Amino acid sequence: MKNKFSEQLTFLRQQKKMSQGMLSSKLNISRQSISKWERGDSEPSLDTILNLTTIFNVDLDFLLLGKENQKKLLIQGKI
Repeated sequence: MKNKFSEQLTFLRQQKKMSQGMLSSKLNISRQSISKWERGDSEPSLDTILNLTTIFNVDLDFLLLGKENQKKLLIQGKI
């Protein structure tokens, strides 16, 4: 069952025009692991989640919950 993390991961990967294979290479894991995360069948370790925030240049709230950082939005004048 898809969850917010799986939706965000799929969205961010596609925004970067990155295949599951390309992302798996960056993380040194199997492509099947990425597929399972995107389907919501499993979740990565905390270390891997932190690596994903670096790869996609997003904070944890955005990756896990889909929420923009309020302070960042304030600085950018979006709220």
